[in-house]
Amino acid sequence: GWVGYGDAKDFCKFNKTTSGKLKLTFDKSTATEITKKELKIEVYNANGSKVAMMASKDSLTSSANLGAGTYYIGAICANTSKYDSKFKIKLG
Repeated sequence: GWVGYGDAKDFCKFNKTTSGKLKLTFDKSTATEITKKELKIEVYNANGSKVAMMASKDSLTSSANLGAGTYYIGAICANTSKYDSKFKIKLG
């Protein structure tokens, strides 16, 4: 996806078919933009509540097991007048 310059936030809906931890893995470019705080990635449940995630160098993993259901990934540009970001996220 892409965010920035007039497009501050993008959301992607996905369905989790089994219970367990959720892991989002980023390509090198996306991980760098997150580290530089130009891009922020968040996960929300179907009710719009933010899911607690633990960060590592190139991924986010849910702090707790998540049930099957609908979830959303939010990609947020830190400053749309300064940054634009291409991002690539793999679900696991």
